[in-house]
Amino acid sequence: MVVLANMKKLMQSFRETPPQTIGGLSVLAVRDYGKLTRRFADGQVEPLDAPSSNMLMLDLGDGTGKPTGNAIAVRPSGTEPKIKFYLFCHEPIHAEGDLDGSLKIASDRIAKMKVDLKKLA
Repeated sequence: MVVLANMKKLMQSFRETPPQTIGGLSVLAVRDYGKLTRRFADGQVEPLDAPSSNMLMLDLGDGTGKPTGNAIAVRPSGTEPKIKFYLFCHEPIHAEGDLDGSLKIASDRIAKMKVDLKKLA
């Protein structure tokens, strides 16, 4: 019972007071599939046209308000007493043939996101 209460508390925390940044990226908006809303960092709320679910998506930006294509999904497991985090990272290839450079940037970003999420969880 304690674990389930902690899971609910963590989901509520992400819903009501999401972090301002994760892994050095700003949280631009929270898509709440339970409330079917998208709440932006400035407080603006718009409806979300999607199936209802106990899941949140944190849309990440570069610090200037520009979306980066990076996101984090947060949801309780359907089979185990734990919260699952799914990290989505987008990094364009900056120079022709430099896939390794972009992969390094993306891997570093994901590592930073994991560090911050562990602190929050």
